[in-house]
Amino acid sequence: MAKSKIKEQKLNRKIQLIRLESTRLPFQDKVFDIITCIAVLDWVPDSHRLLSEANRVLKYQAKIIACVDALWSPYRIYRKVQLAVNRRGKRYAHIFSLRELQREFTTCGFVVERFVGDVLLAQVITRLLFDSKATVLADRVLKATQPFDRHLTSLPLLRSLSAHYIIEARKE
Repeated sequence: MAKSKIKEQKLNRKIQLIRLESTRLPFQDKVFDIITCIAVLDWVPDSHRLLSEANRVLKYQAKIIACVDALWSPYRIYRKVQLAVNRRGKRYAHIFSLRELQREFTTCGFVVERFVGDVLLAQVITRLLFDSKATVLADRVLKATQPFDRHLTSLPLLRSLSAHYIIEARKE
């Protein structure tokens, strides 16, 4: 999908996709300004090694932005039900708690600057409307609900009910 979008947008000279092992990046030290890590930390067996490797290739004061499924992720719940019913399916390497995730970043040399979540509201709506014909409607609903979601997850009690955790951290 990414390849076709890059080709469609005529960006193949500017963007290069590389498939690699996330805990052994083939790059020199301190070369990147930013790393995004979406839906990866909770699937790898050793998230500490991944974050340590990200720290190695990031420049001083550079950022990492990560998003992981939280305990209440609709996708995680769906997978658990699927696993119970079918006795097969992909398993998560790890589901992080708030504290555990913050500690993981800190011990790997990052300063967590922003830690937010999104409550079930936007995620449930997205899952219900995740149909190519309903994409425009889903996008509109999400744009309308995300500010409300962000407000709710700024409250400490509700942050723990997030479907995802979004972390923005800076290399020390």
